[in-house]
Amino acid sequence: MNSHFPRDLRVSAFALGLALLGACEPAPDIPPLPDLELEYALPMVREQIETYVQRVETEPENANSNGHLGMVLQAHNKLRESAVLYDRAQILDPTSFAWPYYLGSALAVLGERQQAQEAFRRAIDLRPGNHDAQLALARLLLSDDDIAESRDLFEEVIQQSPERADAHFGYATLLDRIDELDRAIRHYQRALELNGPFGEGYQALGKVYLRAGDAAKSDEMFANYRKHQDTFLKSDDSLAAEINRLRIDDRRHVANAKRLAQKGRYDDAIAELDKGLQSNPHSADIHRWFVEFHSELEEWEKAESHYRQGMEIDPNWKRLHLSFGNMLFAQKRYEDAVKAFERALAIDPGFNLARVNLGVALEWHGEADRAADHYRQALASDPTLKRANHRLARYLAARGAYSEAIEHMERTLEPIDEQTPRTMRMLGQIHMLNKNLPKAIAMLERAKELATRMDDSQLAEMIDEDLWVLTQAHDAGRQ
Repeated sequence: MNSHFPRDLRVSAFALGLALLGACEPAPDIPPLPDLELEYALPMVREQIETYVQRVETEPENANSNGHLGMVLQAHNKLRESAVLYDRAQILDPTSFAWPYYLGSALAVLGERQQAQEAFRRAIDLRPGNHDAQLALARLLLSDDDIAESRDLFEEVIQQSPERADAHFGYATLLDRIDELDRAIRHYQRALELNGPFGEGYQALGKVYLRAGDAAKSDEMFANYRKHQDTFLKSDDSLAAEINRLRIDDRRHVANAKRLAQKGRYDDAIAELDKGLQSNPHSADIHRWFVEFHSELEEWEKAESHYRQGMEIDPNWKRLHLSFGNMLFAQKRYEDAVKAFERALAIDPGFNLARVNLGVALEWHGEADRAADHYRQALASDPTLKRANHRLARYLAARGAYSEAIEHMERTLEPIDEQTPRTMRMLGQIHMLNKNLPKAIAMLERAKELATRMDDSQLAEMIDEDLWVLTQAHDAGRQ
């Protein structure tokens, strides 16, 4: 370990030069072991790594000891160091498939694509027809625009394992790249059928439909992307799964908790956060998510307790105050919510999410003019903020400033989501108040078409009634 490290943070096995057990020193053609810097690692992570270090210290020429330490290091994003351990392991045991495969995966993330390709080719030579290695190599080749070999590999895997969603998705990406759009669409769709919804799949389909000239299908796919953007393509890679199992990381538990919460499984999400807190008991952000999920269950005392615990860890974590403000707003404690959002803004005046939420809380507290000021401040830094534009447009329309209201409401129409037909309806109504019936009718017709496309028949019927009234008024005005 580096000499500037505190003594209790050094891993003696990795002092530069590594004088390990004298007579047991590895052969000179084996790369020397790297220094490890663990000063900022979580205590549980440091303990885990040190356990594997001791195994290498005991058996420096054992391929598995070296390789397993590499896996632990890769699990905690120490990729450069893990690559050294994998290289040592493959030299010590040149018959093992795992070590060149893991070496390739680490080098690929490091951006050393040529060396990664060589490692994956060695792995395939050791285990011909291994689909994980073939797909990894195919993806690397595609990133280097080697279309022909990449295509051969994807097609071979799909022929032999037609149920692999990741193979169809990778092949679709290749077909998309070379403008075979119809085939790309089919394979993206197949990947979604096999995997279930995942954000990247819908996003890719939205883009390819747009290129193919099908705007309606593109809008539908992008709407699905927004629903599922935190859902991912699953992997059948058992070796990668071994790396994931070694990872001690509160962020992984938070990500799992968020996915569970999106499905309404808040109790399971909270249980996942408990695991994250065990990994990192000093995370104010985990307490922030406890506040969010307990609030969804209306467990207000538990939510507030986690806010207080998070405050003890980091009183300057802006998102902790944001989540607490959201909790207070849900309880209709508008004055207290205003104070919480103001605390978040005192920490970061550019935190627009807190500023817009502050505006909404002020509106409910009866301070509409102050709310509008905050919407304007947020929009001054980011004119595309949909919620700020929408709230400000409503404020302006209520005060007869129809032209300015229309300008702000129009900014909320893109990108299209499930609320867009309602926004279009409101915009049509503002055009009507502004005495521009042709524009009002045109906007309502667009709103009805989109609501119908989204299978919102109730809203489509309501818009149809609006259109009938406006059309009658428009026809009467022309007589």
